[in-house]
Amino acid sequence: KTQRKPGEVVYIIKNRVIKYFSDRKKCRRLKERAKSLKSNGPKIIKSPDNFLVYEYVEGKHLTEVSASLFSKFLEDLNKSFWKNKKVNIKKFKIQCNKFYKDKTFDRVALAINQNPNIDRIENINGKKIPSIYKILRKVNWDLLSSGIPVNFHGDLQPENIIVTKNNNFKLIDWRTDFAELAYGDIYYEFSKLNHMLTINTRKVLDGKIKVNYKSNNEVKYSFETRSILLKFQKILYEFIKKNNFDLERVKILTALIYLNISKFYDNPYSELLFYHGKKQLHKLVC
Repeated sequence: KTQRKPGEVVYIIKNRVIKYFSDRKKCRRLKERAKSLKSNGPKIIKSPDNFLVYEYVEGKHLTEVSASLFSKFLEDLNKSFWKNKKVNIKKFKIQCNKFYKDKTFDRVALAINQNPNIDRIENINGKKIPSIYKILRKVNWDLLSSGIPVNFHGDLQPENIIVTKNNNFKLIDWRTDFAELAYGDIYYEFSKLNHMLTINTRKVLDGKIKVNYKSNNEVKYSFETRSILLKFQKILYEFIKKNNFDLERVKILTALIYLNISKFYDNPYSELLFYHGKKQLHKLVC
């Protein structure tokens, strides 16, 4: 048994993953969304209202496989999963704007409220960087909100992807929705995948990150990377360009993801995410 988030508990019993949700509506939506994963997701077992049950998938996380398998993963998803959706594009753009712009401003405010000094630091890794709000005003939100609606996972980080012994890919821990919609933006899929290829969970858990304050106004942070994941990132970037997507947009969304998730972690990881997201965003839009 493992505690995940408030109101959620996960049990792994024999060949079953049993997830309990105090929020019955959320559980129902996850079950509904599981249908859109089709063969890319685990086999769902019929279960009571507050429970989501599926077959346990034996295999490795995507972070533990070869570069050629990572490349195959992208090609497979592009062929069989990221199917374009015919939707009301105007409505989708409005929802994307809420998801990207409004949520970012809300999350940044929460992060600063949690750590009031975090945005007062003007020197990050030797570079003078203004307030996060000045940087956010430079973002082309209209471009970011012009998403491409597809069938989606919603949290496509490598540890939510299991590679079976037959080299098939199973997607776990999918999201209930994208901005209250049953389809999502392919750019968010790319960006969620990308953000974990630079800052990897295993390195964070091993304490391979540093945040050092040189003065009240200066911070230096660092983190260890994994060479195989940087190779994956190169493959991802080549895939994005080859398929005529906008790599710059993916990089901007990745920086926003770091800022958005920083409030959910303890220091020093929380601080590192905020500083790295802010520094990367400044480099991309200023």
